[in-house]
Amino acid sequence: LFWDEPTWIVRDRGAVWSCCCAVCHGLFHERFGMPMPAEYTTEVKRFLQESMARLLSDACVYARGRGLRNAVCVMPWEWSNPGFSDWELAASIDGLDNFGADPYPGTEHDPREYVTTWTRRIVDTAARHGLDHHVWVQAFEVPAGREDRIAVAVNAAVAAGARNVAAWSYDGCSAMSTCECGDPSRAWEVVRRSFRRAQGIG
Repeated sequence: LFWDEPTWIVRDRGAVWSCCCAVCHGLFHERFGMPMPAEYTTEVKRFLQESMARLLSDACVYARGRGLRNAVCVMPWEWSNPGFSDWELAASIDGLDNFGADPYPGTEHDPREYVTTWTRRIVDTAARHGLDHHVWVQAFEVPAGREDRIAVAVNAAVAAGARNVAAWSYDGCSAMSTCECGDPSRAWEVVRRSFRRAQGIG
C-alpha cells in the first residue's frame, strides 16, 4: 500500500484548512492541557503530525496483518503543506516498510543539488529506522526544451544512494492539462532513457 503525501493541512490561495472537530479539540486538550487554538501554532503543528502518525500506524499494522507491505511518501519539510516536518516521526510509523519523499526541484532549484540533498536525507532517514526507501523524480510541469532536468534528477538520486526511483507522472503528465510538461512525449522519453541507463540496460 502506498500512502502518498498524507497531511491534514492544505494551503490554497492563502487559506489554511485542517480538521478542528470536537474529537480533535478533546484530544488536543488531553495532549497539551489547553484549548486547541484556531491558529497554526507549534502545538497544533505537532498535534496534527502525531495524529497522522497514529492513524497511519493503525492502517499499516492492519494491512501488514493481511500480508501487505506499506510505503509512505512525505513532502520535503520546506514545502508549504508538509504532512510531516518531523521525518523521524514519519519513519517511526508502526508497520511501515518503505520511507520516501518527492523532492521536486520545480524550475527554481538546480535539480542536481536539490535532488542530491534530499535523496541523502531520505536514504539516511530510512536507514536509521531499518526501512527500505524510495525517491520520486519530477516529470510534470517541465518546460519544453528543459527535459534534461529529468535526466539530471535521476542521475543525482542514484548517485546519492537511491535504489528505488519513480517518476511522476506517467507520460509527462499528458493526461492532466494543469500539470503536463511542455512537451510530454519528449519528457517521457527522457524518463525512459534515464531509467534504463540507471539500470545499466540503456
